[in-house]
Amino acid sequence: PPANYFQYTDMNFNDDIAIISDTSGQLLFYTNGIYIADKTHQPMLNGTGLNPGKEADKNIKYGYINCQGAIILPQPNSTNLYYLIHSSIHFDLVDAPKTYKGEKLYYSLIDMSKNDGKGEVIEKNKVLLDSKKLDAGKITACRHANGKDWWIIVADFDTKNFNTFLLSKKGMEIKEKQIFNFGQRGGLGQAFFTPDGTKYVRFNAPYIYQTDLSVFDFDRCTGKLSNQQYLESQDTIYSLGMAISPNSKYLYASYYTKIYQYDLESKDIFSTKDTVAVYDGFIDPDFGFSTPFYLSQLAPDGKIYISSNNTTRYLHVIQEPDKKGKACNVEQHGFKLAKNNYTTMPNFPNFRLGAAVNPCNSVASEEVEKVKYEVKIYPNPSDGNLIFDNGVAINTTLYIYDVSGKVILSQNISDKLTPINISYLSNGLYYCRVLGEENIIKFTIIH
Repeated sequence: PPANYFQYTDMNFNDDIAIISDTSGQLLFYTNGIYIADKTHQPMLNGTGLNPGKEADKNIKYGYINCQGAIILPQPNSTNLYYLIHSSIHFDLVDAPKTYKGEKLYYSLIDMSKNDGKGEVIEKNKVLLDSKKLDAGKITACRHANGKDWWIIVADFDTKNFNTFLLSKKGMEIKEKQIFNFGQRGGLGQAFFTPDGTKYVRFNAPYIYQTDLSVFDFDRCTGKLSNQQYLESQDTIYSLGMAISPNSKYLYASYYTKIYQYDLESKDIFSTKDTVAVYDGFIDPDFGFSTPFYLSQLAPDGKIYISSNNTTRYLHVIQEPDKKGKACNVEQHGFKLAKNNYTTMPNFPNFRLGAAVNPCNSVASEEVEKVKYEVKIYPNPSDGNLIFDNGVAINTTLYIYDVSGKVILSQNISDKLTPINISYLSNGLYYCRVLGEENIIKFTIIH
């Protein structure tokens, strides 16, 4: 069971929080999206100034407001390096809908061997994606099937695009931009992988009384999403969250005053909707605020904890989330905190997921043997669409870099002629090479 006590810190939290402990459960560091605090609850060396911009300046005293806007992952094959993946937001007054949108996706690198074990940020606010049309937050991760690397998925705003990244012993790299039949319009919400890593679920509330819910199959070897099931619905108010049972069978979606359960093993997932809780109207006696359902998180004790969108000392608890229907036992205001909480729910992946039983054909973090063959791309200049011609049908990976040398796209290649869609890239000069080959090809994009 979770220990429940109050620890004073100078850091205030809003929706954005990520935290990491070592394998024995001892605190290492945490962030509110504005700065990073070490295990002594003081700002980490070089840990201030995250997500620079107007929103950080405006919320410097209160914490960043980006739900699931940060996640912390250990670098594979390292005992002291940790990646903080985080995103900034802006309020878009130009393009409809006028709402909060993601602006930049960053990473910051923390070395826990520095500063007498209290850690130091050795790289900060390194840009992974620079776009003013990312979905806000909803950063989540899943272990690669090799049991070492990490997949991270971040969606674009109000589009059908999903960006896939890989964290390996070589660092962070973008792998693919996938496009589906149904998009995600952004807004409040959460995204998670199932604990077994076989599905990816995304829940949004783009408007009051309107929600989007998507369930994908997920391949831990390739990082690919597939078989999207999509539900657009109207329900209660603009406040929602979601979590998935430890056995990966049940999805719990909270709609302010209701919690629904869906069976993820069904062929028609959304036809299995079952109302497992209706808000009982409880008012926190200490603050006088209502306690409806908001953000959710599956905890290490196998229970799901749910915050409210008001200041309160209470969390709701799904006591037995592996059970069907009301047998899951939703206990409203069932866990009293030692101090008040406003909306906050930490964001972390399933660290207990190991390697897949059936190994992949290729390991994502390792180089393959060099293969000699002629590589061509055309047209050059390009309007954002390329044809990759490797002369023969062979399994390999194509990497595209910007002028700074940063990998901005990597794509698996198995056919002799493969179309590459890079229309989302800006005009300019780019480079590409094939995994295992040293030859670099220059090309230009002119839209």
